[in-house]
Amino acid sequence: MKMRPSSAILLSSLILIFVTSLLSLPLENELDEALLADKVYSHGPDADPRSAQDPRKSSSSSLVPKKTSLQKGTRKTKFLEQFWKAALDPPPESASEENWKIYYKIALKVLYLNDLNPKIKALAEAVTELGESFPLLEYTDQGIDAFMVPYLYLAHSCLRVVSLGLGERIWVVGVLSCLRWKIPKQKEEIKSNKFIYTSDIATIRGNIETFLLREQPLGEILQTMWPDFLTYSSLADQHPVVWEGLQRASLANLILQQIRTSAIIPSDEFKGIMKSFLRLQTPIDDYRASTFTDDLAGQLVKMLSSTRPTSALAEETALVRILLHMQENHLHSRLKVLQLIREHKIGKIVFRVDIGLQLGDNPLDSPANRLYSLLKNVQNLNIEDFNDALKSMIDQELPIPQWGKLLRILEVSKPLNRDIYNSVDALLSDSEGITGKLARVLHQLYPRRGNRNIFSPPGILALISTRAQDLKEAIHRQELEKKLVFEGILSAQVIEPFSKFLMWNFKGDRKPELRRYLQTIYVQIMSREDTLNALKSSDTIIEYILRIIFLKNNNQKLLRYLSNKIAFELLSSRVVELLIASRKKLSHQTFESHLQKFEQELLEEFETVLIMKMVRQRTDSTSFVHE
Repeated sequence: MKMRPSSAILLSSLILIFVTSLLSLPLENELDEALLADKVYSHGPDADPRSAQDPRKSSSSSLVPKKTSLQKGTRKTKFLEQFWKAALDPPPESASEENWKIYYKIALKVLYLNDLNPKIKALAEAVTELGESFPLLEYTDQGIDAFMVPYLYLAHSCLRVVSLGLGERIWVVGVLSCLRWKIPKQKEEIKSNKFIYTSDIATIRGNIETFLLREQPLGEILQTMWPDFLTYSSLADQHPVVWEGLQRASLANLILQQIRTSAIIPSDEFKGIMKSFLRLQTPIDDYRASTFTDDLAGQLVKMLSSTRPTSALAEETALVRILLHMQENHLHSRLKVLQLIREHKIGKIVFRVDIGLQLGDNPLDSPANRLYSLLKNVQNLNIEDFNDALKSMIDQELPIPQWGKLLRILEVSKPLNRDIYNSVDALLSDSEGITGKLARVLHQLYPRRGNRNIFSPPGILALISTRAQDLKEAIHRQELEKKLVFEGILSAQVIEPFSKFLMWNFKGDRKPELRRYLQTIYVQIMSREDTLNALKSSDTIIEYILRIIFLKNNNQKLLRYLSNKIAFELLSSRVVELLIASRKKLSHQTFESHLQKFEQELLEEFETVLIMKMVRQRTDSTSFVHE
C-alpha cells in the first residue's frame, strides 16, 4: 500500500524525535550537554546552521573577549579568575588546555600537507586562527556566532569524511571537544536571543564520539601516533579504550542513521537496548556489560520466538551487531557472549549476520573472503574446500581482531555443522605449527585464561586450548627425558618403546601402555639402591613420574597443581615418601593395584594440606584450589 505524503512526513518526524530524544537522555550526568545533536547553537529559528559563513573568511574582530571588571584588572587577577573557573568547572580531559596545545601544534603540521581532504585543512586553518591560547579566552555572542558555530559544523563535517584516518579522526574529535566545551553550557548565559537549540542528524556521530572519549588523553595518544600526520601505531593494541569508543560511536551512528532513513518506528525494547549501549562507560564497566549482554541476548530470543513486524528484521540485525561489538571489544564479554549464544540457541542468526559482515569487510580475492563465502552455506559445506580455505587463512599474518572474528565464527558454526569441528581437530593434530600459532592467538584473545575448562561446553576454542596444552606438555616431557638420559636414570632404550604413546597427538587409549611404562620406571628405580636412597623431591625423575601420571589419567586438577610452586613441592615430597616406603619387587598384576593405591595416597586430603601450607605462607589458597 502506498503511503500518503502526509503520513510519510509524520512518520519521518516521529523517527527524528526518537533519535534526538535517544541522544538527549541523561545517560550520565553530563550527557545532556555532551551527547547531543539537539544541543548545538544556530543562528536563528529559520537558519540552516550549515549555511553559516566560511570561518576562514570571518574577521578576527569577532573574537572579542567579554568586558568584565576582572578582565580590566591586572594579569594576575585574570589568571586567578581563570584558575577559579577551571577549579569549579573543569573541562573534560579531551578538552583540557594541555590537549588543545597539542591539537594546535598538529594543525600547524596539517597546513603544510598537500594530499589531505580540503575539509581537514580548513579545520586546521580554523584551529590556527583560534590560536594556542584559545582555552583561556571567553567569547561574546558575536564571537560564538562568527566562530564557534561554523567551526562546530566544520568539525562535524570532517568526521563524516569516508576516507578519514584514525589519527585524523582522533584529532578532529579532540578539536570538537574543545569547541563544544567553549560554548556556554546554559542557554541563559547567552544574552543574545539569536541562538537556539537545533536538531541535526548529521552531528550524531561527532557528539557520540566526544561524549565517549571525553575523559581520554587524546593529545597524548596523538603524539604517539603522529611522528608525521599519516602514520600511526596499532590503536586497538596500544589504546583499546579509545579504539572501542570510536567503534561504538561508529556502530551507534550507523544504526541510528538506518533508523532515520528506514521509515519504520523502532520498538520500545529496541530503544531501551540502544540507550543501554550508550550508557556503557568508557572504558566499559564490567558489571554494566554483564547485565547489558544478558538483556541483549534475552531481547534477541524474544524477537526470534514471536510473530515479528517488518521492523523486527532490521532490529534483530542491529542487536546482533551490538552483541558482536561487545564480544570483540570487551574482554569480560568476549567469552560470555559466546556462552549466551549457545545457551539461548541464537547461533543461526548470529552466524548469518557475522558472515555477512566479514564478507563485506574482506576483499573478494582474499583468503578470508574465500573461507567466509564457503561458510555462508554452512549446512551444505564442501569439507575439502573448507579445509583448503581454512589452511590458507591460517597461513596469513592477521591482526588479533581478525583472528578473534575467525575463531568466533568457527565456534558458533560447530552446532550448525559437526564436520567443521572434526576438520579443525584433524588440522590441529596434523600440525604443531598451526596448533602453536592458534594457541598464541587464543592466549592474546583470552589472557590469564589458561584453564581449558573455561571454554565449556567443549567447542572449537576448547579444542584449540586442549591441543595446545597437549603439545606444551609433550615438549616439556621431551626435555625431562633428555635430562634423565643425561643423568643416567633412564636410557633411550627404556623410553623408545613407549614413545608412540607419549606423543601429543596420540589417538586412542594410552592408559594400559603408560601403566606399563610407569612399572618400567618403578623397576629401574628399585633396582638401584643408591638411586633410591638418594632420591630428593627436586630430582627430574620425580617430576617426570608426576607428569606421566597426569598424562595417563588426564587429571586436569593434577596438572594445575604441577603449575603451582607450593603444590608441586608438596606432591614431589609425597612421591619420594611413597617410593621409599614401597621397596619391593612387584608383578604386573600386583603393580596395577599398587599404582592405584599410590595415586590415591598421592592426592589424599591434598587440598587440605595445600590450603594449610598456603595460609601459613600467606598465599591466596582458596582461589587457586577452587578456581
